[in-house]
Amino acid sequence: MLKKIFISIMMFALALTPTLASAATVSDKGNATPEQLESAAKELEYIFTKIIVKNEATGKYDVNVQEFMKSKYSKEEKQGMLNFVVTMNGDESKTTYYASRSAWERCWAEAVGIGRDALSEFFEYVEKKQWIAAAGILGFLGLAIQPATIFIFSLQCGPSPAGIRANE
Repeated sequence: MLKKIFISIMMFALALTPTLASAATVSDKGNATPEQLESAAKELEYIFTKIIVKNEATGKYDVNVQEFMKSKYSKEEKQGMLNFVVTMNGDESKTTYYASRSAWERCWAEAVGIGRDALSEFFEYVEKKQWIAAAGILGFLGLAIQPATIFIFSLQCGPSPAGIRANE
């Protein structure tokens, strides 16, 4: 009898451990200060209004090449931005790895380590130009200090777009 109780307690503890561990991980991520969120919001606004600009007529994203080339971002961040533009524009002929934007977004969410809903929420805030809210999502992820880092995660989702390279 005592052995059955002990085994039941151990099984319960083992079942509960992953849940507690992931809860601790999530709460540890969101340490962004208000100043970091404000800075991240300004950087997101710069990225999505000066470098990656949505053409309202076509609904597609364009890269402002001059601003892109003079920006401070690393080669990897720039390559991630290009990957983002190609995929968000739905140009599967240049991505070749994923057959759809949906599959690419799922891969990106997994690479970042969040649910697809959180990534979709981030994109919705960007679409609505709600920079503080978008920065809040990044703050929750622990990426508020360097918002452009989110683009690097996209590089894990298939090869770089063919024929498109960031400046070296």
